[in-house]
Amino acid sequence: MQGDSIVNKTATGLTFLSGGSALNPLAAKMADAGLHATHIISAFDNGGSSRWLRNAFNCIAIGDIRNRLCAMSGYGQLPVSPSILELFRKRLPDNKPQPVIRDIVCALANGTSDLLTVIPTEIRSDITNAFSVLYKNVPQNFDWRHGSIGNFLLVGRFLLSKDWTSTLEWAHNILGTVGRVIPVSTTNAHLGAELVNGRYVLGQDKLTDQQHPIESPIKLMRLHPNDRAYAGSVRAVPYPPALHAINNASAIVYSWGSFYTSILPAFLVKGISEVVMSSDVPRILLLNPFRDAELLGMSSTDVVLKLNTYSHVAHGLSAGKAVTHLIALRPSIISKTTFYNESSLSEMERNGVEVHTVDCDGLPQTKQIDIIIKLLLKCAGFNLDD
Repeated sequence: MQGDSIVNKTATGLTFLSGGSALNPLAAKMADAGLHATHIISAFDNGGSSRWLRNAFNCIAIGDIRNRLCAMSGYGQLPVSPSILELFRKRLPDNKPQPVIRDIVCALANGTSDLLTVIPTEIRSDITNAFSVLYKNVPQNFDWRHGSIGNFLLVGRFLLSKDWTSTLEWAHNILGTVGRVIPVSTTNAHLGAELVNGRYVLGQDKLTDQQHPIESPIKLMRLHPNDRAYAGSVRAVPYPPALHAINNASAIVYSWGSFYTSILPAFLVKGISEVVMSSDVPRILLLNPFRDAELLGMSSTDVVLKLNTYSHVAHGLSAGKAVTHLIALRPSIISKTTFYNESSLSEMERNGVEVHTVDCDGLPQTKQIDIIIKLLLKCAGFNLDD
């Protein structure tokens, strides 16, 4: 499954702060090329099956981690059964009665499911054990509809081990992942935002709702113990491997994606801003190509200023820049929905940010992704001419 390598089997040291699926094509391309990177994922989502799992087991949101694992899987040196990756990507039906769906899960838990017949024998017991403990411990009213089997497997495995490190190590191994995918924190917390108009929005699902977008720009972000009341706050602690990855990075990359719910949450975790800002490596922003609902009223300059604000909380006015490099996608036609702005980029260059542009209409495709990977490696100090 190997593609044309940009650099063959290289530990790049690139460390991405991200969430969601926006970076998945680039992550998959790097994995296919043998480029090892670390992806630190925000784990505070409360939508989809993550909501039911978090409510039932007081755990982190695993969906975006599972999604990135799948994007980077199947490219390792050891042969990996495509059936395992397919199972991790599969969802339960959403158009059948709950008893019927529970029967599907029960069959996965007791090893009689047709879905398991193509799974390698040495992995099958791990999967049935994970489903068994999950099935035995979920509340009676648990909503299985359209739930991700990969999410269920990871949470079931965590219930067995009581340890996210061994759970994720198991997933990396059976999926043949090239690179690492880890949460920024394993603290159970939920996102909340105070809007400029004074209204408070609680829960990532509300902040990213495209059908009912927020009506006012975001003023301040916080973490809360649940998504039902915003009176209390949570001091999330960093996941130690995340701190290690940032400390040992060749470059720190703020990914494409929903800015306030994917990238900025890392700076709400105690200690993350300290290690990011104490590092002397490039800090690179992949500027979103489009303006999403969360970026209401903001320019690309505002995004950089907001990163500076949140990263400087623990450092005062003497801290350096949160963004030293920026990669922007330059469309052939500028419209209201694009986030590209020449004057904003020029302003950032005057303020010492190294700006790179890549011609691209819409979302980046293979050609643009190749260029961006090479730019990231160059910024991180790799000599691509060797």
